[in-house]
Amino acid sequence: MSLALFEGPAGSGKTTQLVAEVKRILAASPLIPGQRVLALTKMHGSRRRMDAKLDLEIRPAKADCQTIDGFALHLNRRWRDLAESTSSTRLPDELDFKGQSELAGQLLALDVVATWVARTYPIVVVDELQDSKDGQIRILEGLSRATRCVCAADEFQDLTGDAGSNASAWARGRCTPVILTGSHRTTVNGILDAADALRSSPPGSLVVAKGFRMSAVPSAAQAGAYLSWEITSARSEGCTSAVVLTPTSKEKSAFVRDAVEWVRTKTATSSKGSSTSGPFKIEWESGAHSEVEELVALLKLTADAETQVNVRELEVAARSVGAGDVAAGLQRRRTLTGSETIGSAEGYRLVDRALSMRRSFGVTRSSRLSAMTVHQAKNREFDAVVVLWPRKIRKDPEMQRRLLYNAITRARRRVLVLLEDSKRERIIAPPFVAP
Repeated sequence: MSLALFEGPAGSGKTTQLVAEVKRILAASPLIPGQRVLALTKMHGSRRRMDAKLDLEIRPAKADCQTIDGFALHLNRRWRDLAESTSSTRLPDELDFKGQSELAGQLLALDVVATWVARTYPIVVVDELQDSKDGQIRILEGLSRATRCVCAADEFQDLTGDAGSNASAWARGRCTPVILTGSHRTTVNGILDAADALRSSPPGSLVVAKGFRMSAVPSAAQAGAYLSWEITSARSEGCTSAVVLTPTSKEKSAFVRDAVEWVRTKTATSSKGSSTSGPFKIEWESGAHSEVEELVALLKLTADAETQVNVRELEVAARSVGAGDVAAGLQRRRTLTGSETIGSAEGYRLVDRALSMRRSFGVTRSSRLSAMTVHQAKNREFDAVVVLWPRKIRKDPEMQRRLLYNAITRARRRVLVLLEDSKRERIIAPPFVAP
């Protein structure tokens, strides 16, 4: 029926405008009994934040907030018979997210499916639109034909590396976007200037100023000491939330992993030895894939369809590592099927589904001091941000620029970038200084 698009840099109020537009639509055309607002995001963290915001802002109307992958899977299950009768290929596995999105996009191209969705969800909200690709764009195209879609995007915050599948360009071709400027997240000039320098074309040099600092460090130990003192300084200035961000996971960078571990286990001392800092409890936030891999490794499951494992023994193992939801799923399966064994590959899929449900509907632990990848921090904000930047990153210069931009724009009050750079070669190269 219609499509609206809000575009702007990090902190420009895109999500706020999304919610305001939904409230305006609801005021003009209230939902009837049985109807709800559908909110779609790429990541579970964004979904939770959108869920909380809509729940507070659009009462008494209700919203269902889902990841776009979860929505695709639900739609395909509901219309499985139609999908089987119209598809010329084998239906995708539940863990084939790209295939599930492609199938959902094909189904939503059919009027009967799009109209069915619109009866329950006449309004669709899409945050972080730029992250949608391929079949996900076709999902949105089908939804926009039957519903009122309100989207927010910033093409520069697309971290997928897939420039050939551009949801922002698709949306611009169907409506005139509302362009937002400025930042509602921070007024600190050092952070704002650094963000502008990264975003400009050609990029400018990053200048150390109040609120934004960079330091080249020769080792993880020195990075840990810097990080420890930064936490102490941030807390002394009243910062209540702090995060360590990295463009790569701790499994792929010894520098990142060891620097955080140093802060967790050691005490930094001043040159005169009169004051100390740390240790601090920093919690790593697990990504979806790594969380599944860690649990299946503990349960000794593989993707081998031929291997059979004892269900009762697997239940006991799951409870012993605190995965009660997985154990409950195994028990239900054993009760319903009467089988005492399960294929290792099926057990792997059961773990993935259980953790997906946990991420969707479980309680998320909050930590005042956490560490995560830049991707995990998207659409979030913190008082203080420390960026640990390894010497080598397997990304092209453009993607490195976007990663650093996304990292520093999470901050409200202060940013410290620590580069693994024993010879001070990295700090004078892109993305830190213009080529």
